[in-house]
Amino acid sequence: MSKNLPVAIAGLGIEIPGISGINVFLDALASPIEPVEFVPENKLERKGLRYKDCATKLALCAAKAALNDAGLPVLPSEQLSPHTFGVIVSSNLCNLDTVCRVVETIRVSHVKDISSMDLPNASSNVVATSIAIRFGLQAINLMLCNGATSGIDALYLAANAIRAGRAQRMLVVGVEPTNPTVAKLMGVSASAWLGTSSGIRLGNIAGAVVLESTDAALERGASIYGYLEGYSYELGIDIKNSILAAVNGDLTPPDIWLTPNRFYAPTAKSVEHTLELWQDKPPTSVLDLGVALGETYGALGVLQCITACLWLRTHQGTKAIATSGASWGDGSASLLIKAPEVIEDRTQRQNEISDWSILQHQGHTYSHIERVLPKYTIHVYELKRISSNFKASIAMLHGMEGKWDAWEYLFSHIDPKFQIFSLELPWAGQQNHRWGLNTSVHEWVKLGLETIPTDISIIIAHSFGANAVLEYLNTYGVGQLKALVLISPFYKERYELFNWSLMTYYVNHFQKFLEKGLEVRQTSHLSPETINAMSQKVRDRIGPYGWLQFFNLLSRTPHLNLHSIHIPCLVIGGENDFCSFPADCEALAKSLPCATLKILPNCDHFSMLEQPQTVLSLINRFLLTILRG
Repeated sequence: MSKNLPVAIAGLGIEIPGISGINVFLDALASPIEPVEFVPENKLERKGLRYKDCATKLALCAAKAALNDAGLPVLPSEQLSPHTFGVIVSSNLCNLDTVCRVVETIRVSHVKDISSMDLPNASSNVVATSIAIRFGLQAINLMLCNGATSGIDALYLAANAIRAGRAQRMLVVGVEPTNPTVAKLMGVSASAWLGTSSGIRLGNIAGAVVLESTDAALERGASIYGYLEGYSYELGIDIKNSILAAVNGDLTPPDIWLTPNRFYAPTAKSVEHTLELWQDKPPTSVLDLGVALGETYGALGVLQCITACLWLRTHQGTKAIATSGASWGDGSASLLIKAPEVIEDRTQRQNEISDWSILQHQGHTYSHIERVLPKYTIHVYELKRISSNFKASIAMLHGMEGKWDAWEYLFSHIDPKFQIFSLELPWAGQQNHRWGLNTSVHEWVKLGLETIPTDISIIIAHSFGANAVLEYLNTYGVGQLKALVLISPFYKERYELFNWSLMTYYVNHFQKFLEKGLEVRQTSHLSPETINAMSQKVRDRIGPYGWLQFFNLLSRTPHLNLHSIHIPCLVIGGENDFCSFPADCEALAKSLPCATLKILPNCDHFSMLEQPQTVLSLINRFLLTILRG
């Protein structure tokens, strides 16, 4: 399997007495499910069931349903690639009744009085081995009994086995039975946790998921429900941090968030606190499976994955987050699940990107790729450096009417430990300035960064590009970014600062701003009249649409959640800048949690061109500090 591809979810199955199958599962969640008698013989052959405990029978039914749903054989002799097909089962109470019965026999009698059928069934791995034997799964065989997060943990471990090439397919089953022994233990635990066991409903339940490498699933034409992506585990009840780590800092709300069981007061409080992550735009649905299913403990994570896949398919959603734990002292785990369309879009993106070509410019060698979109093209340039032992990668973003080579001096002089890419985005003006009508500025930044074939650790951005980056971080979070350099950004800290006078100022000074840009781009030998004529042409080419994109971006700066940008940031301004005022740069630096401000004397808006050596020195010191940690 390609390590860059996520793991596909190719089959779902449930065994919940009272629910006929996954086709009615979502509808059944509308109200508490009334328990009915479990009759496994209706779904499994009687042979081999006589001495199986309830958990094993539940798990076998769910596993068979998932294999059928995935279009895979259920007979071991017919199993598809059995040596690369493994199983992981998550359960904390699975064969507790058998274990207690064996222990009690030893206590009151003697070990020789133990039933020859009970003793092998007292093994904690009995459910996983029973599934493996019955369906012919000969690869990894694991049993997880590590508390309330074990269902999500099992999915993560199964996905890791596939990514590592240890298995091609994995069957993940979560199961929890109901019997007098389980009820007694859970009642004691609930009393210790809550002070009472009243109101706790125990689920007699199993869920199963078939995971496959994407290559294997596509090769056999499987119908894919979704893909497993990010995962995180946190100690205690810190749900918020487990989600932030799982989504890699991306704060766009999921279409559905499946929460832990909110019956427990500390869990409910942590869930409400976590919802603050998306206070501006909450998830479309927030669902607690405990309302309908009761306490499903180690099976919860698997059932949440099943619910997420069905919900995304039914509601045309794109991503779901499942969180379990945050109760019983088991920590909290979160899992990110994405719809197939998201991954297909990723494949389409790869088709949009050209092969690398070599470019000579101003005595330097660059590699160049382009991403051709319906109306615009994004360009990426990489400086070819002698060393390839890079410690981090940098992306540089230009301002309005800027180009990729505005950074040329910095390119060739930034410390060789860094791999450097320069983006040329639609606001370079080489195409037209209607780029913002259908695609927002933060989306253009996202498209540009996705075009770069490596993860970016540091962004250096100028002017309009700096504000575009702030919008991007405000929307998607910092992710894997380690640091940020903002040169001459625009900022107003309060909405009250926007008035007609401010708008008039930026309209009247727009051409002057363009003139300044032309002057510093080695055109100082031209007469003022020529520069004025050139700037007027550029102004007219940008037009009202382009200017409105600038002012709209500026007007949104008080809205930015800057406190979430918790990475080191260097803000560089110019003492004489009449567009990005020094006071505004100072206000921005104060609003960022980890920012350093440098205002350069005798400098205007284009400091990397006006005082390149000074800017280089500041950036190199800043970047090396980041490397040292």
